[in-house]
Amino acid sequence: PGPVAAKFAPPPDITAQTYKDRTDGFFYGTIEYGGLAIMPGLGWKLAANERWDIINYIRKVQRSK
Repeated sequence: PGPVAAKFAPPPDITAQTYKDRTDGFFYGTIEYGGLAIMPGLGWKLAANERWDIINYIRKVQRSK
């Protein structure tokens, strides 16, 4: 990773059971309002259908593992 990326923790494994057990609403809210201290809310940048596209992608990746 580059010098900036090296300062951050590795991204979470969205294929882990912890994330498979999360509801779609959890992901939607996290995208819209942010999560923890390091992920800002992006609701103002993404339309609702774009947020659902991201959630559908996460679920697709999860099913592939």
